[in-house]
Order: sequence, then structure tokens, then C-alpha cells
Amino acid sequence: MILSGTQIQRSVETSDAFGLDISPSPMDVQYQPASVDMTLGREVYVPELDMYSELAAREELSLEPTSFVLCHTQETVDIPPTLLGLFNGKSTLARRGIVVHLVAGVCDPGFTGDIVLEIVNLSGSTQTIHQGDEVGQCLFMELSEPSEQPYGHDMNNNHYQNQTGVTPAHDV
Repeated sequence: MILSGTQIQRSVETSDAFGLDISPSPMDVQYQPASVDMTLGREVYVPELDMYSELAAREELSLEPTSFVLCHTQETVDIPPTLLGLFNGKSTLARRGIVVHLVAGVCDPGFTGDIVLEIVNLSGSTQTIHQGDEVGQCLFMELSEPSEQPYGHDMNNNHYQNQTGVTPAHDV
């Protein structure tokens, strides 16, 4: 079952049976019919230059054509072993040529942390987004039974549990 926006909001605000936590708590306008909008956090990492920077509140992030940066959501998620999260970029950004995540859209049961965004400008012109802009949305699905080895479990080789800000790729 996919949770409705109302169920997501109720879970976040009341710690109901779903046990989902998102902090800071999203504003009412961030809850959509079957998802919650996530916003751009402050930290930016440019892998090509091995350079970190931090955006001030509402500061503009300029993306040159074909540029690639890692950013993160302002929101931290704490997903219980009974839910799976799926993160997708906002269509408004995609229509401008900005891909917010390349392939890492699954937020496994048990994951806790910021969602790291792999942002690419595929357009032929410079594009901008601002810290705090809605850049993606996360929907949550209830599992038929709780995961026996959720993300972060000792038996798993998980590298990104409890990540805050941008976490570059772990060496494989």
C-alpha cells in the first residue's frame, strides 16, 4: 500500500503506527496527495574538484551545462522497518533539464539520514536552484511484513546510515 499524503503527515506529526519521522517537520504545503516534497539543503560537493561549499538560506546554486554536484535534502528521514521510501525529482526541474537524482531513489526500510541528491544539468544553458527550493518528493510504501534486516543492520554492508549533509561515494 502506498501511503497518502494525509497518512504521511499524520505519521510525522503524531508518531502513529507507521512510525515515520521527517525533521524538520515539513510544512502543510509540502504534503502532496501521495508524497511529501523535500527541499534543497545547504551543503554542496563538487566531486570533479573535490570541493565542498555551503549555501546560505535561499542562496542560489548555479549549475553550468553538464555540471554534476552532490547536494542533500534539508529534511532528515527516519524510515521504520515497515516502510520503503522512493525519492523522485520534481518535474518542474526536469523540464528545465535538471536531474535531481540519477539512480539512488530508494530509501530502504530502516534508513536514517539526509537524502543525498546527484544533481546534473542536462540543458544547454546555466540553470539555478535555491537552497530551500522543493527539489523532489518522497513517497512511502508499506511492506507486507517488517524487514528482518533493515538498512543499518549489522548483517548489511550499509555505508550511508545516519548521514548528514553530503556524503560522497563510498569506495567499493
